[in-house]
Amino acid sequence: MFPNLTDQNKRSIFASGLILFAANLLPMIAVWKLNWSFYDLLVLYWTEIILIGVINLFRMILVVPPDSTLGFHLLKLAFVPFFAGHFGLVCVGIGIALQIVFGKEHFEVETQIAAMLWGKSRLVFWPLVISHLFSFFWNYIGQQEFRRTTVMRRMFAPYLRVAAQTLFIIGGALVCRYLNSPMQMLLALVGGKTLVDLITHVLLHFRFMSREVGRPIITVLD
Repeated sequence: MFPNLTDQNKRSIFASGLILFAANLLPMIAVWKLNWSFYDLLVLYWTEIILIGVINLFRMILVVPPDSTLGFHLLKLAFVPFFAGHFGLVCVGIGIALQIVFGKEHFEVETQIAAMLWGKSRLVFWPLVISHLFSFFWNYIGQQEFRRTTVMRRMFAPYLRVAAQTLFIIGGALVCRYLNSPMQMLLALVGGKTLVDLITHVLLHFRFMSREVGRPIITVLD
């Protein structure tokens, strides 16, 4: 299915997927040991969606295929701010929808985001940040994904991951709310989200790495 993938590419995807998996297990510990509710998980995953969009901006800016021209770089100047505005509206829309469905008194965005960044939840949130940054530097830069794609492909790539993740999370959260948030359901929600995240992560990287371009900058177990 992806004939141009080398063993080096596969090892690189495996390494970033392993770190992503480990970071996604931390919310399970938070549910089990810190008594997190599904509201806490919703804020965590909503904040992660914003993070995915921010990192994708840098992915778009750095896209430089071998046959790039001046016109290509001018095209980037148009599509980068367009994506920033559109994806930003999507994130705001998801946040508003969560407040409407689950109630503003439970989904207090400002307070809970502050807890994610420097409060008690930071030990769960920042490992997710690290996992996304590792994938960015290790796969996108190190394996030269930035030379194997286009601005248009890079612009639409996050929507697949975000759509799958959002639908699963909201559906699971509604079930948890209906069942009064039993720990087993919350753990199942985290496990399901982790599985969806890993599948989309692997598929997207396999797709972008399947185009042959030079020798990778970073090698893994070479």
